[in-house]
Amino acid sequence: MEIYKLRDSISLEEKASFTTRESERGLILLDMNKDKIYEVNESGAEIIKLIQKGAKFSEIIEAMMEIYEVERDELENDVNKFLKKLKELNLLS
Repeated sequence: MEIYKLRDSISLEEKASFTTRESERGLILLDMNKDKIYEVNESGAEIIKLIQKGAKFSEIIEAMMEIYEVERDELENDVNKFLKKLKELNLLS
């Protein structure tokens, strides 16, 4: 089973092929179709939890702005990179 570390700080339709589990460092995603495990840090975990609640991009940005002290443009860029990586891994459609 391959393990990928998502360190990059993305319509958001969650794929039904994975499940999540809390970890000490963030969140673990289990891809049931490909037998792969992905681990995301705390900020990535927060984004995934928001996606699972049906949040749109703008809602994710607003929620993350309340948690982290960061410039909006930088946050939008980081969230876009993270969502792009999830799409590349086929975890989002």
